Amino acid sequence: MAAFLPHGHIVRGARAGRRNKYGARKTTICGITFDSHQESQDYLKLLARQQAGEITDLKTQVRYDLVVNGVRIGRYTADFTYTETATGRLVVADSKGCPSRDYILRKKLMLACHGIEIVEMRARAKPPRKSRRATCL
Repeated sequence: MAAFLPHGHIVRGARAGRRNKYGARKTTICGITFDSHQESQDYLKLLARQQAGEITDLKTQVRYDLVVNGVRIGRYTADFTYTETATGRLVVADSKGCPSRDYILRKKLMLACHGIEIVEMRARAKPPRKSRRATCL
């Protein structure tokens, strides 16, 4: 299955291999493979912001070691990092549909170890499903 984007980039959904726990499919855009379609769409939005001059130095999959009292206890891999042009502030962003317990812990550790607060790029909330039950007035 392939879809064509405005600039001639191709998106392909992975079919072979292990199924993702949350149903995400790997997607390739501009030669970069993303873990989900939402992450690839967030990348396109950030790329448009970079081309507009709002942000600079856009990077994907940046790793941070989580060290407490000199002991490395884990690693956090950010989906995106970029610098805001207006403020010069480094932003670490993560595409999230459903935050896991592991992610919540790593987010807190990033703040404690590096003083970096992670910005979550969430998909729009889906409208609630209509109940099939009859409602009484």
